Amino acid sequence: MIQKAILLFHGKNKELIIQEVIGDLVSTCSNANGLHVIKKLLSLCTLQEYEKYQPQIVSKMAANCIELAQNPYGNYGLQISLDSYPQERTVAIIESIKGKIVHLSITKYSSNVVERCFEKADPKLRAELINELIQADSLIGNFLSSIYFVIALMKNNFGNYVIQKALQLADPAMKEELALKIQESVPFLSNKKLKSNWNHIIDQCASNIAAMSLNNLPNLAGSPNAEEH
Repeated sequence: MIQKAILLFHGKNKELIIQEVIGDLVSTCSNANGLHVIKKLLSLCTLQEYEKYQPQIVSKMAANCIELAQNPYGNYGLQISLDSYPQERTVAIIESIKGKIVHLSITKYSSNVVERCFEKADPKLRAELINELIQADSLIGNFLSSIYFVIALMKNNFGNYVIQKALQLADPAMKEELALKIQESVPFLSNKKLKSNWNHIIDQCASNIAAMSLNNLPNLAGSPNAEEH
């Protein structure tokens, strides 16, 4: 009914419906029918409505991000918002998961949100998020404690994909740092198949890092000082 109203109503009547949806955004996003309403709302907004209501939607999403991220439907609401709005306008949503990356990475729904935030963040913010994985619990000062969370993610059904996404998207220096942290953690894995999988991932990562290094080398063949053969 609400979806039809959004489609058929115009002007002030439509704005009243939009305001009602935004006012109850968290509960609306937290069920299947409400999620369809959010999708319809975002797809049918005019440019003026988009500019007017986007800050309110993002603000609500950011304020309730942790709750929504762990909800079977709310996590999709967050991802839809991240996909629908320009990168610079979703910073508040992405920043709201800072300090909670490890916790959110080990459950099914919120791990999807973490991966999407990695994808949608600008390079600086992405580096801050990924660094949280590398430095998790490092203040304890104990070697085993410093890699405990990385091991937990590597063994976790959902966290392992977050680690792999971080490896995929990290800049070369951070990619190398994260790969080293993983390499240090592999000996503590008891499952042989899991060890083998992560060793394979590390080998692939090392190859990618080497390839990127070669691509960044100066083109000596094209240099005016290069020797002629």
